[in-house]
Amino acid sequence: MTDDESNSPASGSTLRHSSCVIEVSAALIFRRGRLLMLAMRLNGLPLAGRCSFLAGDGSFAFKTAFDEQHAQSSPGILMELENIRRVHDMPAVRWMVRGARLADTPLIQASIDPCYSCTDR
Repeated sequence: MTDDESNSPASGSTLRHSSCVIEVSAALIFRRGRLLMLAMRLNGLPLAGRCSFLAGDGSFAFKTAFDEQHAQSSPGILMELENIRRVHDMPAVRWMVRGARLADTPLIQASIDPCYSCTDR
């Protein structure tokens, strides 16, 4: 197998490498107190998860995922609502989507977060 073949997406090597990079990065960010990870479970099984990075006075969404078998219950939206609630309880975080236009912002955040665009937090 050539180097090109061993790193092709079909080989799974690229995916394993990406997962490793994310895992190591998340561990370092966690140690610095800059990782916000949330999980929702039902009977011990994962329904939804969300990962954000905290930097300066802002919060950056990285990834939200949910079990599609429960899509009718909107676990991803419920996870976002919990994230908004928790970020509002963090005085050091003053913004989540600085500089974004409404069209760039998820509807759920624009419709529920009263401080979505305010600077008076």
